[in-house]
Amino acid sequence: MKFLIAIATAALLAWAWKISLARALVTPTHSGGQRREGGKLAAFAFFPATAWGAVAARTCSYFRRDPRYAAAVLMAPLLPIIMAIPALQSGNFGTLAFSGSIAVFFLTW
Repeated sequence: MKFLIAIATAALLAWAWKISLARALVTPTHSGGQRREGGKLAAFAFFPATAWGAVAARTCSYFRRDPRYAAAVLMAPLLPIIMAIPALQSGNFGTLAFSGSIAVFFLTW
């Protein structure tokens, strides 16, 4: 009986996935939106008009728009705290010494 329930569940999930995939391939998630006037982007107003200023402004705009960067910004300060909890319980602080480096690695990846 459990096997039949598992097969039916897998078939139902496959059917739902097929329907949602077909709908996602045809229907756009959002419209084109409004046309905006060209001008200075918000991050570019704070940096000088040099090559490194453009890179810094582009990076700031990426951090604002891309959810992957937002996750990295949230995880970087939380990672040392998460690593400190097991270190405090076990008394082994060896990995805690590298928590800042690991957080920076994940932030810049």
